[in-house]
Amino acid sequence: PVRGPVMKIIVTGGSGQLGSYTVRALVDAGHDVLSLDRVRPAATLCDSWICDLTRAGDLYQAFKGADAVVHLAAYQAPGLVPDTETFSNNATASYNVLRAAADSGVGRVVMASSIAAYGFTYAARMWPPEYLPLDEDYPCKPQDPYGLSKIVGEQLADSFVSCTDLSVVSLRISGVNFEP
Repeated sequence: PVRGPVMKIIVTGGSGQLGSYTVRALVDAGHDVLSLDRVRPAATLCDSWICDLTRAGDLYQAFKGADAVVHLAAYQAPGLVPDTETFSNNATASYNVLRAAADSGVGRVVMASSIAAYGFTYAARMWPPEYLPLDEDYPCKPQDPYGLSKIVGEQLADSFVSCTDLSVVSLRISGVNFEP
């Protein structure tokens, strides 16, 4: 049950593992959800569009009247595709989502970042941390295209927040595990 007004919420990457759980939670809470992904969802929980986020055109149509966007779409690790594809897809999709959200008057965006932004997760050469525990002020030094794309996404969010009415939160997710 919705605790406030029903919101129109867009979930990018809604067919993915984390995306499908997010879609289900939002639908179960009574929100109007639209899932955007490159592939069809395994289960039909809400309206869904096949969409390539590196091409911004469809986003403007999808974001009409939306109250919020949960941006989960990305290659979720290095090595799944060539490094250049991981970086360019993730960075471009984040820019396009933020630009379309700002231009369309969407009020809020939740961005999935990653602890890979710190640089330890996929490091080619490990180094000792400067201090523990890590916090938001810890210097980010990723050595891989995934971690770098997440840093770029966070910087894009900061930029859009500084010059538009958009409110963005970037979550450095530590890992998502699913039972088979």
